[in-house]
Amino acid sequence: MAWCVNLANTGDNHGTPQAVVSAMLDEMTRRRLGSSDDRLKPYSPRFMINDPQTAIVEVYAYLPPGGRSGQRLDVFVQAARNSQTNPSPAAIFIKQSLSSAASIPSIPSPSPM
Repeated sequence: MAWCVNLANTGDNHGTPQAVVSAMLDEMTRRRLGSSDDRLKPYSPRFMINDPQTAIVEVYAYLPPGGRSGQRLDVFVQAARNSQTNPSPAAIFIKQSLSSAASIPSIPSPSPM
Protein backbone atom coordinates (compact mmCIF):
# COMPACT_ATOMS: atom_id res chain seq x y z
CA MET A 1 0.00 0.00 0.00
CA ALA A 2 1.13 3.54 -0.68
CA TRP A 3 -0.16 7.07 -1.28
CA CYS A 4 -0.93 8.97 -4.44
CA VAL A 5 -1.24 12.73 -4.09
CA ASN A 6 -2.06 15.65 -6.37
CA LEU A 7 -5.31 14.07 -7.53
CA ALA A 8 -7.90 16.33 -9.17
CA ASN A 9 -10.23 15.97 -6.16
CA THR A 10 -10.94 12.37 -7.23
CA GLY A 11 -9.50 10.66 -4.15
CA ASP A 12 -12.02 9.04 -1.81
CA ASN A 13 -10.78 6.50 0.73
CA HIS A 14 -14.27 5.73 2.07
CA GLY A 15 -14.85 1.99 1.91
CA THR A 16 -11.14 1.15 2.23
CA PRO A 17 -10.76 -1.67 4.81
CA GLN A 18 -10.11 -0.32 8.31
CA ALA A 19 -6.98 -2.48 8.68
CA VAL A 20 -5.50 -0.73 5.65
CA VAL A 21 -6.48 2.75 6.85
CA SER A 22 -4.97 2.01 10.30
CA ALA A 23 -1.73 0.77 8.76
CA MET A 24 -1.48 3.90 6.58
CA LEU A 25 -2.17 6.15 9.59
CA ASP A 26 0.60 4.36 11.50
CA GLU A 27 3.00 4.82 8.57
CA MET A 28 2.21 8.54 8.31
CA THR A 29 2.75 8.95 12.05
CA ARG A 30 6.07 7.09 11.74
CA ARG A 31 7.06 9.61 9.04
CA ARG A 32 6.16 12.42 11.48
CA LEU A 33 3.27 13.92 9.48
CA GLY A 34 1.35 16.30 11.72
CA SER A 35 4.28 16.45 14.16
CA SER A 36 5.96 19.47 15.66
CA ASP A 37 8.27 19.69 12.62
CA ASP A 38 7.21 23.00 11.02
CA ARG A 39 7.29 21.55 7.48
CA LEU A 40 5.06 18.60 8.40
CA LYS A 41 2.74 20.19 10.98
CA PRO A 42 -0.03 21.07 8.46
CA TYR A 43 -0.30 17.47 7.23
CA SER A 44 -2.16 15.54 9.89
CA PRO A 45 -2.65 11.87 9.03
CA ARG A 46 -6.43 12.01 9.58
CA PHE A 47 -6.72 15.09 7.32
CA MET A 48 -4.80 13.32 4.55
CA ILE A 49 -7.05 10.24 4.76
CA ASN A 50 -10.05 12.49 4.10
CA ASP A 51 -8.40 14.84 1.57
CA PRO A 52 -9.89 14.37 -1.94
CA GLN A 53 -6.44 15.07 -3.43
CA THR A 54 -4.97 11.91 -1.86
CA ALA A 55 -5.70 8.21 -2.24
CA ILE A 56 -4.49 4.96 -0.74
CA VAL A 57 -3.29 2.72 -3.56
CA GLU A 58 -2.20 -0.88 -3.96
CA VAL A 59 1.17 -1.43 -5.61
CA TYR A 60 2.21 -4.71 -7.21
CA ALA A 61 5.55 -5.59 -8.76
CA TYR A 62 7.27 -8.77 -9.84
CA LEU A 63 10.77 -8.95 -8.43
CA PRO A 64 12.73 -11.42 -10.55
CA PRO A 65 15.09 -13.91 -8.91
CA GLY A 66 18.58 -12.47 -8.86
CA GLY A 67 17.29 -8.92 -9.23
CA ARG A 68 19.83 -6.23 -8.48
CA SER A 69 19.57 -2.98 -6.57
CA GLY A 70 18.71 -0.17 -8.97
CA GLN A 71 17.35 -2.57 -11.60
CA ARG A 72 14.22 -1.28 -13.36
CA LEU A 73 10.96 -3.16 -13.02
CA ASP A 74 7.34 -2.72 -13.97
CA VAL A 75 4.76 -1.96 -11.32
CA PHE A 76 0.99 -1.97 -11.32
CA VAL A 77 -0.80 0.65 -9.20
CA GLN A 78 -4.53 0.70 -8.52
CA ALA A 79 -6.85 2.41 -6.05
CA ALA A 80 -7.32 0.48 -2.81
CA ARG A 81 -10.07 -2.11 -3.07
CA ASN A 82 -13.52 -0.84 -2.12
CA SER A 83 -12.39 2.81 -2.13
CA GLN A 84 -14.30 5.35 -4.19
CA THR A 85 -11.17 6.86 -5.82
CA ASN A 86 -11.19 7.67 -9.54
CA PRO A 87 -7.94 7.65 -11.55
CA SER A 88 -6.04 10.85 -12.23
CA PRO A 89 -3.19 11.03 -14.77
CA ALA A 90 -1.42 13.83 -12.87
CA ALA A 91 -1.15 11.87 -9.62
CA ILE A 92 2.19 11.61 -7.84
CA PHE A 93 3.14 8.31 -6.24
CA ILE A 94 4.63 8.58 -2.74
CA LYS A 95 7.38 6.01 -2.11
CA GLN A 96 6.49 3.46 0.54
CA SER A 97 8.74 1.00 2.32
CA LEU A 98 8.23 -2.62 1.31
CA SER A 99 8.27 -3.79 4.91
CA SER A 100 5.21 -1.73 5.83
CA ALA A 101 3.45 -2.63 2.60
CA ALA A 102 4.04 -6.32 3.20
CA SER A 103 2.67 -6.16 6.76
CA ILE A 104 -0.83 -4.91 5.98
CA PRO A 105 -3.34 -7.65 6.80
CA SER A 106 -6.23 -8.96 4.72
CA ILE A 107 -5.10 -7.73 1.32
CA PRO A 108 -5.41 -10.56 -1.19
CA SER A 109 -2.90 -10.91 -3.99
CA PRO A 110 -4.11 -9.73 -7.37
CA SER A 111 -5.39 -12.38 -9.72
CA PRO A 112 -2.90 -13.53 -12.37
CA MET A 113 -3.12 -11.72 -15.68
